[in-house]
Amino acid sequence: MRSSLRMFVWLLVIVGVLLIFVIGMEGTTGETIIVAQDGNGDYENIQNAIDNAIVGDTIRVWDGIYYENVVVDKSVSLVGNGSEVTTIDGGEDGDVVWISADWCNVSWLTINGSGISGYPDYDAGIRIESNYNTLSDNNISNNEVGIILYNSDYNTISNNTWSFQWSGIQLRTSDYNTLSNNTCYSNNWTSIYLWYSNACTIENNTCSNNGAGILLYNSSNCTLSNNTCSNNSYEGIYLWYSNTNSLKNNTISGNGVGIRLKSSSQNNTAHYNIIYHNIEYGIDASDNSEYPINATHNYWGDASGPYHPTKNSEGKGDNITDYVNFNERPRAYVDDISPTPALDTDSISFEGHGTDDGFIIRIAWHSDIDRELYNGTNNSFTITNLSLGEHNITFRVQDNYGLWSDVVNQTLIVIQIPIAIIESITPNPALDTDVIHIQGNATDNNSIFQFAWRSSVDGEFYNDTKDDFYFETLSNGSHTIYLKVQDGYGTWSDEVSIELEINGVPRAFIDIITPNPALEGKNIQFEGYGMDDESIVLYVWTSNIDGELYNGSRAQSSFLVI
Repeated sequence: MRSSLRMFVWLLVIVGVLLIFVIGMEGTTGETIIVAQDGNGDYENIQNAIDNAIVGDTIRVWDGIYYENVVVDKSVSLVGNGSEVTTIDGGEDGDVVWISADWCNVSWLTINGSGISGYPDYDAGIRIESNYNTLSDNNISNNEVGIILYNSDYNTISNNTWSFQWSGIQLRTSDYNTLSNNTCYSNNWTSIYLWYSNACTIENNTCSNNGAGILLYNSSNCTLSNNTCSNNSYEGIYLWYSNTNSLKNNTISGNGVGIRLKSSSQNNTAHYNIIYHNIEYGIDASDNSEYPINATHNYWGDASGPYHPTKNSEGKGDNITDYVNFNERPRAYVDDISPTPALDTDSISFEGHGTDDGFIIRIAWHSDIDRELYNGTNNSFTITNLSLGEHNITFRVQDNYGLWSDVVNQTLIVIQIPIAIIESITPNPALDTDVIHIQGNATDNNSIFQFAWRSSVDGEFYNDTKDDFYFETLSNGSHTIYLKVQDGYGTWSDEVSIELEINGVPRAFIDIITPNPALEGKNIQFEGYGMDDESIVLYVWTSNIDGELYNGSRAQSSFLVI
């Protein structure tokens, strides 16, 4: 039972699709009916031709002004001889052309002279209350409303002009319609107005010098692209209670307000539009505070971006209100460059990231000395053998829209490790009573800031900025003297060394000379001793009168004074 029901449903679907296909094709296979006012056609009146046509026929209307109110209630094509020469004039009474059948085509006509019934049942140049129709290459002017679609879906309206009307075109509860390449100007209220109409495509239209360009009221999931909305008194584009609409690649200029959002219009986006020279605001979302519009990647009339008193006070483009997210380019952030300063032998690590409303596809690092360091997709990389010097490192990121961020700058200093040089230590060997002269030096690509000297015996004995100094308090013994230097970046050299010997001077002490005073010819006892860090090997006694008295190895001596 279930399988039979399923089969029946599928048969209905197939039959429906075939019917739509056949009806759609009939416009290319029917008869051509000629309407001519001079009597040289099949009919002199358009309505008579329609009444006698069958589905798929083409009704060709020759030159002239046809004062009629036409009802198209069959799937036919109504084609003029050119909008410059073929006109249907409604005589200011009701709708001029009313299409009630699906799959109709109306083209190459001028349609004017509708009635003026007023709200809510406006009269129109063309009223459509059916689906899958095509309007093309018509001039629709001097009506109350140029075109009205009511409960009409999947219609295509292209290459038409509508002007000098209270409203250009109105779509009312009509979905999946396409409006393209139309020219709309000098309409008092709006050029294109959607009311509870969803999923429509509005592209490549020019709407200028109207009250408003394009207005969506309670209409969602529409695409507005490559339209020009300029010099309209109020808004170029107006979204009111309308959600999830895409505004892309439109030129919006010279309007009272470029784009206005109002009354909880949610999830709308405006990207890659040219928005400039609008009088009050490029985008006004002040009455849409809960739902900011994503308006990134637009041009606002100046490379500095739109003007906002707190978010972009330096912007010279159109003014914007709060609740407009306008950050046009991704942002780049340097997370770390280390070590810094770096030695020319170091492996240097770079790390950064970017943020964007899309996603980051490329990361680029550059040095003003070594040029491009990295161009790829990784957030981090390492590099060695950078040139000596102070590098200006720039970092930027690119997003999936192809836009680059502003560059972020950071300084990286690459240095040599300084080299310490001991020029001289004199005297060497030295006595512990000597003043020792110490001279050092260094080589580096930066100035030397500090000299540090130390002894293997006494530890650090000098740390200062001078490379040449005198010192006299080192201990006696065998020293290894070390020098290291520090440059202005705080980098220390390796230590270099030299050997220094410091010897102590022996000291002599007289214990006793006895007797004293002594008699001539008597022996005098001389007793003394010496002190040294080594053994005493020689004792010498002298007199200022008699000269040297003793020179020998004994500390105690007796001498005969003559």
